[in-house]
Amino acid sequence: KKLETFAKGLINETLERHIFNALKQEEGESFDDFLTDVKNLSRNCNFYEACYPSLLRERILAGILSDSLRKTLLSETKLTPEKAIDIC
Repeated sequence: KKLETFAKGLINETLERHIFNALKQEEGESFDDFLTDVKNLSRNCNFYEACYPSLLRERILAGILSDSLRKTLLSETKLTPEKAIDIC
């Protein structure tokens, strides 16, 4: 537990958020693998819990490769992260 506390103190939140926000789905990468990366990277970002769902939704929208899929997602009036994941 002490090691975890020590290691957590070394996290550069600004760098972690930059990496999270820059993440894009790679050519040939499945959506499930991309989503796993998004969720894993978000762990060290210290996002406020209430904001996390909208940040996840936005990262999916900005990071997916398919423009037609993005248009489908953007046409949804009440797009939740769960709905975005289901559609993708």
